[in-house]
Amino acid sequence: MSKRTQKTGAPRGFTVIESLITMVVLIIAFLGFATLQLVGVQANYFGDRLVQASQLATDLAENVRRWPYTDPRLTPLSTIIGPSAISDPSITGNWDLGTSLSTASKLQYSDLANDPNATNPGALSTNYQGLSSDVNGDGVPDFTRYWNVYAIDLSNSGTPNGLLVQIIVRWKQPGFGYRQVTATAFKSNPSSVF
Repeated sequence: MSKRTQKTGAPRGFTVIESLITMVVLIIAFLGFATLQLVGVQANYFGDRLVQASQLATDLAENVRRWPYTDPRLTPLSTIIGPSAISDPSITGNWDLGTSLSTASKLQYSDLANDPNATNPGALSTNYQGLSSDVNGDGVPDFTRYWNVYAIDLSNSGTPNGLLVQIIVRWKQPGFGYRQVTATAFKSNPSSVF
């Protein structure tokens, strides 16, 4: 019988070690893709929540403009005097509420009943005509709307030119704590002349 000889340079199969190294490299690559996919899903969820929170803030701002100037939900915390009222520390100090359930400062109004973070919780009644904070309709609010009201007297005349309403909408972002969007609304004083 003839002897089997191996030609030099002839193709040969993969060794077990080469196959294992290839598998490890592929597993690492697939784990990278899986992580990237997870980050993409989280970013989409955050984007959806951001849009919904912005819509709720805009909705509240539009409703504030329809409320009467003397509405009890528009009672000012204080009067801010001067043209730089918007940058007053009493206003700017309440913009960032932090990422924990307890807010960094107590707010004036909240749409959530029994909210410990607000002086006046449940300020939007059941007959509120705007959007619901229960976005997905499961009976549990997905967002909480807060607002503070400040009377603004730009010229120090003793009569406020209007009310500045500071609006903050918060939600729980899984794995990141609470997130928020902010907005403002200005309601002109009907008895004030500019």
